[in-house]
Amino acid sequence: MFQVKNNSILAKILPVILLVSMSVSVLSINSMNRAIVRTTGISIALIKQAAKAKAIQVEKARVTVSSALKFTQPKINPISSLAPRARVLGAKTVITSTIVPVIDLKNYYTQALKFTTALMVAGLGSAVTYAYLMSEIEKHSSVSEQYSINVMWINRNLNADQKYIYPTKDRAELYEKLINPIVQWAIKNPGRTVNLWYDSQVTTVTAINNTKYLIWLEQLQQLRFTTVVLKDIRDLQKVRECPKCVASYLPVYFRADLLRVIATLEMVKKQPNEYFIYADLDMEPISDSELFDSETKAKLVRYGLVLADADSSESGVCNGWENGFHMVDPKNTIMLSAMNDILVEKSIKVADELKERIDGGYIYSQYRVMWWNFLEKEEKEKIKRGEAAKDLLNRIWLMHEDARDRLFGNPSTVNKRMVRPSISHDYNN
Repeated sequence: MFQVKNNSILAKILPVILLVSMSVSVLSINSMNRAIVRTTGISIALIKQAAKAKAIQVEKARVTVSSALKFTQPKINPISSLAPRARVLGAKTVITSTIVPVIDLKNYYTQALKFTTALMVAGLGSAVTYAYLMSEIEKHSSVSEQYSINVMWINRNLNADQKYIYPTKDRAELYEKLINPIVQWAIKNPGRTVNLWYDSQVTTVTAINNTKYLIWLEQLQQLRFTTVVLKDIRDLQKVRECPKCVASYLPVYFRADLLRVIATLEMVKKQPNEYFIYADLDMEPISDSELFDSETKAKLVRYGLVLADADSSESGVCNGWENGFHMVDPKNTIMLSAMNDILVEKSIKVADELKERIDGGYIYSQYRVMWWNFLEKEEKEKIKRGEAAKDLLNRIWLMHEDARDRLFGNPSTVNKRMVRPSISHDYNN
């Protein structure tokens, strides 16, 4: 995609091009409608006229041939040259009267088809131009940070009759819960990729293809060039190495919480210059400027991780944060290490021991432990660099749970407008 500078000539004329494209698109659509209606009416009239003309001409030809034969038969021998000439004359009349109207009708249809096709191409070209220019204009009004949006739906079990990744037969519910949120995330964050993560072990190929089609169709209706990619969690290296970590006998909440962290860690490793943003599907999509407000950017710099704020009186959570939304800075290796050690490796070990008896909210309960681990790792790193006191008393104080909570509170919380209480996997799917 080309880059447009704010002070360039192209940036100044883009609105004019956009206006012209919109006008041509509207005119083309109206012209196509009129052309189709007019072509249909004229075609019906021509068919009736051609049929009537053909019947009259054939009848005239028949009368002409009969008269010619009657006129020649008494006067000359049938073997003479006059009789064949009369028959040939009659045959030419029949051929001419029959074929000429058909040829005219064919020519008309050829011209009408060319005209309608030209209008359709012009309309489609204008629509594509409009969508492309809108995407370019929106892109250059966005923030400078590079990032990807990631959503996820993990089914509880495999259902061969399930038509889409999301388990519903109600088309309206499907659009409300899955299609619209994905497309809106893409529209509100132009130029960024939206990844939809699913588990191919509990999702049929038909469901995956049907979902792809509906997302594409909704994008087409919205006239936006957005990038939505469906990703299989089975392609993640950690899942390939340990498939039993996300076995279907484990609670679906546990699997979803674990997989979002695994996907985060592997994606930031592959894309070290991109922030990883995860959002539950029931979260209202927000724009790039809302994502990277000054408060959020400051906390990303300080901690490397931002979670959603959660009011316990509304959501029922007790930690003051909600893991239904998170933003991760790939440059903070200490935070990435803490997330891997506590939220992934420790959780996998516990799940291997407890199996189906593990609590679905186990990983959520470990976020506080993860924060302690992060602060401990950070303090050790400072000690190595000689930036922190090395006395034993200071390290013991930093390790004390109550003292930490008083000192740091919940360092990762952001404005709770960013998320609704998470209910993404409360369905018996």
